[in-house]
Amino acid sequence: MSRLSAPALRPLPAAADPLLADPSELPERLVFGRLMRLLRDALRRRDAARLPLFRTDLRAPLTCRPCLEDAAKALGYRLEPQAPLLGEDDLLLGYEYLSWQLHGRALETQDARRGLVEVEPGPSYGLWRLVAPSGAREEDLWLWTGEVGHPADDCAFFAGEAEAIEAWLEATSRRHVEHGRGEGGLIIVGNTRETRAQTPNVSWDDVLLPDPLRAELRLTVSEFFANRELYRAHGLPHRRGVLLAGPPGNGKTTILRAIASEVEHPCLVATLDDPNAGLYNCRLAFERAVELAPAVVCFEDLDALVDEGPLLSQFLNLLDGLESLEGVFVIATTNRPDRIDPAIAKRPSRFDRVFLIPEPDEGLRARYLERQLAKEVPSAFLDWLAGETEGYSVAFLKELVLQGRLAAVRAGRKTLEEADLRAALETTREHLRLASAGLSDRGNVGFV
Repeated sequence: MSRLSAPALRPLPAAADPLLADPSELPERLVFGRLMRLLRDALRRRDAARLPLFRTDLRAPLTCRPCLEDAAKALGYRLEPQAPLLGEDDLLLGYEYLSWQLHGRALETQDARRGLVEVEPGPSYGLWRLVAPSGAREEDLWLWTGEVGHPADDCAFFAGEAEAIEAWLEATSRRHVEHGRGEGGLIIVGNTRETRAQTPNVSWDDVLLPDPLRAELRLTVSEFFANRELYRAHGLPHRRGVLLAGPPGNGKTTILRAIASEVEHPCLVATLDDPNAGLYNCRLAFERAVELAPAVVCFEDLDALVDEGPLLSQFLNLLDGLESLEGVFVIATTNRPDRIDPAIAKRPSRFDRVFLIPEPDEGLRARYLERQLAKEVPSAFLDWLAGETEGYSVAFLKELVLQGRLAAVRAGRKTLEEADLRAALETTREHLRLASAGLSDRGNVGFV
């Protein structure tokens, strides 16, 4: 059977591993065994029938509560999230790196303790009872959705028969696909969870590129989704890979946002929420895009997600070797094309188009400044300013406008004047010089 409809279920014997003090010192196999002993004890406390244990790698649908609830309704089960009983909190506290939900809240990470991550309330601590329609306890299913290893792609079922679990996996998978296609917004794929973000309100008019290049990029995306049958007629796999390469700060991220805003299909973004899981996150993003196809999948700063060497080679093999990427438009960005170009040259089918995103020329700089400042500053001055900003990226042009407005704020004025922009020009020139020379040559400008 396919992974979507019914992944392989692996019956496991009851664990017999010693209860050591610190699970972080155990290898993954023993950690899982110990965790399952604790979960079996949790079921015993709830008077559950003694049921065989199964593991499945179809994790994403099983950690999506709306999908679980819809599957329960469709199959006639009642879904009951289980809060910890007295003393159970302490039993699982040692599994902080294994379970991201405990007692209705996300487990604290180092970032959360520093106040960098908002901790959202959750429904359970990873244990669910699926009450059978018949009401017979021996026909209940019990589901554990906490992370149970690394990579974190396994969930555990306690059930009498594998067939009942397969029905659940099929129902939740089908709903998860509908959920992905119908909810809108960006789907952010990390190694521990999948989240949603609002689609950015960015249009192609916001993309500062030469008109022919911008038009070609936009056409490349729109033609792909409009011509599925023509691809088939010509014997072409309906898949594309596009790489945006060039120096930082010139709009590669804005291009991704414009694509996400315009394309009426799911748009997935692989994110590096664990520095050691870049390739794993990429694989999850590919698999989810295949489920939701037609879809866009984005890999921003590819050289950061998968560094040069073996990881890059494995990523490119994923891109080239997954026949099931049918209907998937892959777009990646890099600030370091020198790291990736040799691998592409050896097999062009991986990324069949490479777009070099240049720094804006004087005409584009004038267009940007006109758009930002035309109502406040004479056009002749803006033309002069465009000529004086040679070598500025789009990011530095934005910084120029920001520094000008901050100068007006410092002067206590609500209006922007030429003098503010002249001062901002000198400040950003020094910033640009420091960016080129490195922090060792920063002089009196910068952090102290």
